[in-house]
Amino acid sequence: MFSSPARTPRRSVRPRESTLPRGSASVFSDAPSLPAARGATPSVRSRLAVAPARRGSPASSAGETVRTVRERVEEERVSWSRDERHAVYALGDLPVEVQGLVKGADFIVQSVEGQIDLASGFALVSSPTVCAAWSFAKRTHSPTVYAFPPPVPTRTPHNSSPPPLASFFAGPNAGAGEPGLVLVSATGEIRFWESMSLALANVERYQVLEVPLGEDFVERLWKADASTFIITTTASSAFRLTIAPSGGRVVPTLHPLTRPGGMFGRASSVIFNGRDDRAGVSAVAQTTGGVYILAKRTLQKWALMPDGTAKLLQEFDLLESIGTSLFDDESAWQSGGISLELNDLVSVGPDRLAALVSYARYEHDRRTQNSHAVVLFENHTRANTVMISNIVHLSYVAHPDPRLLDLPRLYIPGGSTTAFIRFADAIVLASLSDTPYEDAIPLKDAVHNAFISIGSTSASTKQPSIVAMPATGGLLGIEVHAGAQNQALSAQAEATARLKSKMEQAVFFGDRSDNPLTFDLPPGFQGDLAAAAEAVSAEIVASSSPYMPPIFETRPQLMDRLARMKELMTFIHRNGALSLLSQSSRRRLSRDAEKVKAATDLWDYQNRLMDKLHTHSPGSLLADAIESLMVGKGIEDEDVVRGFFRTQVHNLDALLARVYALFQERARQGQDSTAWVLEANRIFITVLRTASQFREDEIATYQIDRLHPVDEPWTAADAIVDALDALFTATDRLVRDRTRALGSVIDEAPTAADAETRQAQVDQVGLKRQMTELAAALCSNMEDKLRAGAERQMDGGADPNDGLSLAERWAQLKPRVIRPLVDIDRVPEAYELAEHHSDFPTLVYLCHHPAAGTGPVQIQTYIERFGEEFAFVLYQWYIDNGHIHALLSQDEVYGALLTSFFASHAYPHLAWMHHLACGRYGDAAQALAGVEATTGELEGKHLVASLGKLAAVAETKKSDAPKAKSLLQHLDNELDLISVQDTLRDSIVARASAAGGGADAVVAAHAAGLAEKPAFTELLADCVGRLIAGDALGIEDLVDVLTLKDNAGDAELDYARALERLSMDSQLPEGRRQVALLSIWRRVFIRDDWAAITSTKGRSEEAQRDMQRQTAAYITLRAISENEDFPPNYILSPFTATQPPLAAELAARFPARPAAAIARLLDDHAREIATLDALVERGLDGWVREIGALAKADMEGDVEMA
Repeated sequence: MFSSPARTPRRSVRPRESTLPRGSASVFSDAPSLPAARGATPSVRSRLAVAPARRGSPASSAGETVRTVRERVEEERVSWSRDERHAVYALGDLPVEVQGLVKGADFIVQSVEGQIDLASGFALVSSPTVCAAWSFAKRTHSPTVYAFPPPVPTRTPHNSSPPPLASFFAGPNAGAGEPGLVLVSATGEIRFWESMSLALANVERYQVLEVPLGEDFVERLWKADASTFIITTTASSAFRLTIAPSGGRVVPTLHPLTRPGGMFGRASSVIFNGRDDRAGVSAVAQTTGGVYILAKRTLQKWALMPDGTAKLLQEFDLLESIGTSLFDDESAWQSGGISLELNDLVSVGPDRLAALVSYARYEHDRRTQNSHAVVLFENHTRANTVMISNIVHLSYVAHPDPRLLDLPRLYIPGGSTTAFIRFADAIVLASLSDTPYEDAIPLKDAVHNAFISIGSTSASTKQPSIVAMPATGGLLGIEVHAGAQNQALSAQAEATARLKSKMEQAVFFGDRSDNPLTFDLPPGFQGDLAAAAEAVSAEIVASSSPYMPPIFETRPQLMDRLARMKELMTFIHRNGALSLLSQSSRRRLSRDAEKVKAATDLWDYQNRLMDKLHTHSPGSLLADAIESLMVGKGIEDEDVVRGFFRTQVHNLDALLARVYALFQERARQGQDSTAWVLEANRIFITVLRTASQFREDEIATYQIDRLHPVDEPWTAADAIVDALDALFTATDRLVRDRTRALGSVIDEAPTAADAETRQAQVDQVGLKRQMTELAAALCSNMEDKLRAGAERQMDGGADPNDGLSLAERWAQLKPRVIRPLVDIDRVPEAYELAEHHSDFPTLVYLCHHPAAGTGPVQIQTYIERFGEEFAFVLYQWYIDNGHIHALLSQDEVYGALLTSFFASHAYPHLAWMHHLACGRYGDAAQALAGVEATTGELEGKHLVASLGKLAAVAETKKSDAPKAKSLLQHLDNELDLISVQDTLRDSIVARASAAGGGADAVVAAHAAGLAEKPAFTELLADCVGRLIAGDALGIEDLVDVLTLKDNAGDAELDYARALERLSMDSQLPEGRRQVALLSIWRRVFIRDDWAAITSTKGRSEEAQRDMQRQTAAYITLRAISENEDFPPNYILSPFTATQPPLAAELAARFPARPAAAIARLLDDHAREIATLDALVERGLDGWVREIGALAKADMEGDVEMA
């Protein structure tokens, strides 16, 4: 099908003298041009004089200082990362000399190349000046390093000289387990050593070939099989290098790859026709009997002939084939808006290949970031077609890297269904099976570190799938666990599982400073961060994580778990992910760490008691509670105590509840409960104090909003708070009982000569100290509980009644647990608790307690520190306890506080004095008006109203504000009202003296119109009796006194006085005001004998008018007409006055009277109304109109006469 190319004559092979001095050793340690790591002093075989330090635990951290350190054998594998899908472990550091070589490379100006050969177990690093190889399979501390002189290019494609291309050769004459070496310079010089041992014996014994390049440069060296290599150039030319035995020695031969061209079928070294394909070969992949060569877009298949030549078998446009299949929308590829590159090609079976591609889209004249995919396809040679079987798109996004690194590259170990893609700072694992899976193994220091080489197995072996060589960090073995598949999960669940795995790697492996890998989250990571973090935390608490290191001792194991939990939070902070955690999630993470920390201290306490325990003794309370808890959960363990601390720390709150239950049960069995109380208190205090302290110390770590918590801390659960409350009460009662039983000596310092008494004193001191700590724990957790409840209530997730009950309990609890501390000589602690929890009533109590008070200075300090919160409680205490002088004699600097107090608290009888002292006359007048309204005695009302008026007058002189004038008017009206009552009282008292009796006598003598109205008689007697006693009457009572009595002579104006007082009142409800107004006019209209008045027979007009002028209607109308301010709507007609009152209105006036009394009042009102109705039917409305007209005319006439 294709013309065979002309055979190229075999090129001669000539020995070449080494550039090294003859006889010089070629081991790395003695080569003058090879840099060594600082401080290294290698021996003649490059073994360091001092063995390197042993590696630590695969997951060592801060906890490594407390865990048991085991002697590690040299072969022990150190894991850098491990999960159910893959493992990364150390295969040893680079030799010291090689480290120095790599350290000097920046991969931009000075670069190095690396090669790893898993078949022989050798690796190498080549630089422009030296090529260093060593056996990494031999796990020794200082491996032998073989140094080879590289060919020097005669010209360079860049400003700097590139390192030679290198590859290992495994030929039939290679030394036992030692491969040979091929080095190729950029200008085509090939050097070949049959065995590594030549570097030690005679390094100048190498064979040389020259690649005919012209102006071209060698670009890459590809290994087709153990003894065949393909050399490609920057112009996409290719040469076959074959190393085979000849004449008793191994000889390299070189043949160019040619294809027939031109009309005569002449062979040409230009193997690619397309211009795009002549910019270098992207990949060479081995296949049965030949190789595939991939250019920029074209893939060729070549057969490797036995004579060392190669024959072109097939050629097709792979770029187009992949481009049309890679995208769901084929038009996207056809539009030309996509840039597609073929990066690498590997063989996965006979004519089955996998290509690594990268692509980017052009959107709005901008190129998006590269995406990558692995494309699996089959080549059907006879049909000259390509069948794409699978496309695996990678979610990993590689950042542009300016370094001269041969990447990205694809590796698929023999028989594996996992692809490994090497980027500059990461290796990506991607599943090629039906179960999707992708993970990345990134390097920690991406700026300075990079993967310089990767080796993969060609068949299923016991070796790692991949061996990677980063610039720093040593060789890495990477294994994929076959068959490890996650259960069928949703996309979100799968993402969360990967996120959890990443966190586990960071927590258990990322804390080592020598781990070359990083576990930081990539930008835009998917999954539920909170769920993943909480799952990792829960497994650490329960010691159920498969990555937990085996630590036998309990305390180191607890400390290691705590270190893991701190590392988890460090990871979250380092990735800026704390903001993605809700307050509830942060609270749960903190809870887990608090429990582990508290369990550590509790174990320390229990460990000290271990050798002294006796069953069912107070000292065994914790152990017995643990055993009871474990049995209740069905957990069997030979050592239940240690078993709890290893696996059940998450049940620490349940353990406390079990401790309290056992305490209650056993404390009741004995006479003296001191030991039981002490022991139960120790357990609770140890746990809660440690948890609280950890919470405070790590507040910046978890950043929980303690003022507005979404959830209460675990230590504020009902069971724990109730147990604390009960223990405090029991301890308080026990301290008092012991004092009563043993006397005051028990409360003295433990210095008694008698051992029994001294022990009792020690116990008493301990009980008092525990009381203080219980009070602190109880207050702290109760306050946290209250805050969480308030927050839930604000969010609508709690019953408001529960919040009220909790607030009430909190208000009662604070003084109940803080004030008793004074009685046990813990005054500073009482002050501290009251201050910390804002218990201002208790602070006031302490300041005035004989044993705890420290004088006015302390009070002033609190006023300045807490302001109104403390001052208002203090002022209320002054009022409640009668310390009025202390209240009103406050330093003037606190005057504003006292003013605010009086503004929000109704104490006008005190406030007016403060306002006067401060020169606020308006406020004083307002306060006095309030005092006057509540004062019951006439004399007192007169005095208060007079003072108020003086203050109001003083205010009007300072300010012409309407409010001041209105207040002055109000006080004037009140003084007029008081004056009316004073005058009325004097008249009544005089009548009482004349009648020789009290109120009943006055009513009997001067209320003849009430003879048939018993309820009115009783009402009037009551009001008169109060007036005689000096009490002030309300406006309704005053109206009844002025209108129910017999009004003759000067008293005839009392009806008008009642109307005027009623019109000036502003406090009476409108309904009751109407009842009083109707009552006044009704009594005005029924006082007179209208039959006699309207009988005009034998009476002159003048006499008739004189008679009308004697009526109550005339006198009242005339009096109110002379008052220009009297409201006209207060003047009623007789018909209107017949409206009856409602029972509800009378009941509102007399709330204390029974319904029968209200009914009697209604009956008397009905009698009045019946009398008035009869008069209205006879024409009273007309008569009253005439009287009104007469009063008006008389008033106008008096004005004219004046």
